[in-house]
Amino acid sequence: MGKNIAIIILSVVLILSLAGNLLMGIGFAAMTAAMGTMATTAFTSTLTHMTVVENVPAQASTNAPFTIEFEVTNHDSAPQILHAIDLNASLLNGITVTNISPSPTQTLDQRSGGFGPIKYIFNHAIPPGQTQTFAFECTGTQPGFWTDTVTVYDATLASETLFVTLHVQ
Repeated sequence: MGKNIAIIILSVVLILSLAGNLLMGIGFAAMTAAMGTMATTAFTSTLTHMTVVENVPAQASTNAPFTIEFEVTNHDSAPQILHAIDLNASLLNGITVTNISPSPTQTLDQRSGGFGPIKYIFNHAIPPGQTQTFAFECTGTQPGFWTDTVTVYDATLASETLFVTLHVQ
């Protein structure tokens, strides 16, 4: 009898969890459709002299180009180096990066077993008080909501991590 009650309780919890996730997905789709584009902010940051704003289209279509932009602003009185930008695997399951401007000096695919990032190394100097846009031209490859983190590193490997969801139709 105790096992049956435990199974029923676990089943109810699972059903409620799935229903909650479905409602969040529907709410997110409605929100992004209304907004047009999304600018996300960092949920963790150890950068002291730079800030990052990520501009992501609210929706993208399969086999159609779109751009994800990272606007990096140097708030210091000296040049700051943007070392790298990591795009994590789950986000890349639904898109293909076709071009990056400015071009990275090196690209390291660190994905293994569906986890890990592709690291785009720039070592790009951003002058004092200036903003540099790093534009990732992409194509949607699979319909769905593709969610993961993007991490931006400076020369000291301090970082800012952003959370992004992209809806590909």
